[in-house]
Amino acid sequence: MAMELVQPGMRFVQYALLLGLFGGFAFHAMTAHAFARTKDRRNWVIFAAMAAPVAVAFSLATDIAAMVGQSPLDLDGAAVASLVGATDFGRAGIVRVLTVVLAWVPALLFRPSRASSSIAASLYGAALGTLAVSGHAAVGEGFAGWLHRLNDAAHLLAAGLWLGAIGWFALLVLRAHAGSDPERTMALAAALKGFAPVGAALVLVVALTGVVNSQMIFGLGQALPVLSTRYGQLLVVKLGLVALMLLCARSNRSTARSIPDAWNAGPAPDQQALQTMRRTLLVELLLAVAVIAVVAWLGLASPMPGDS
Repeated sequence: MAMELVQPGMRFVQYALLLGLFGGFAFHAMTAHAFARTKDRRNWVIFAAMAAPVAVAFSLATDIAAMVGQSPLDLDGAAVASLVGATDFGRAGIVRVLTVVLAWVPALLFRPSRASSSIAASLYGAALGTLAVSGHAAVGEGFAGWLHRLNDAAHLLAAGLWLGAIGWFALLVLRAHAGSDPERTMALAAALKGFAPVGAALVLVVALTGVVNSQMIFGLGQALPVLSTRYGQLLVVKLGLVALMLLCARSNRSTARSIPDAWNAGPAPDQQALQTMRRTLLVELLLAVAVIAVVAWLGLASPMPGDS
């Protein structure tokens, strides 16, 4: 396969796994532990946790191969060791591989408790944060460079928690709709309402760190010339997809308000409301996957007119 497809493809898999694993475990540690069960997450955790080290290692290999102009299967071991040991990019890649391997312990062996989820989320969050050293933020040097990387890491972590919340709520809505349990449904509605301020804060963090990233990558004053590049066009697509996700989130909040809380008297939860939430949450999840795909390409595109 052409490197033009292999490299962004592996970046997509890596981003999707790390964002999903971090967000899923972090959200479980925060709220979903109150009503989630082992069967709710066991199968996808095993698959994703086992796939993550392979995806991370091969994505690192494809990035190195692109740097030296070789196939990932033909890389010279000595050259790879030299590159990995001498660059922040390489060292961050090794840390990323080690953390996702260490995360196997709480992800696969521990019971699904708040403690194990917190440990797993911390490890996957550390791995996710190292991706800031493999994109546009890695170009900067000195204090400004590290500030850019920290900002990019915050952007990724906030996006990961947002994605994890979407995934958990989609799963729980599916189960509530299938089980027709009023108490479970009301608990779910209460969780959706309770998460609203956190969700709003996450959106704000994603937006602010995104603006800072844009300023540090190409400068907001150069936005119009950047729109003529592939980078700029991909960025517009990303922003459009995120806007659609926000519309879905707004719809879910409105629908959740129509379901009575467990401590309030009211009619039995409307199954139509659950069906609406199920539909919008799944659409929001698909939009999030599309955003990750765009981000995988975005990190390889140049924002400089004439370079793409």
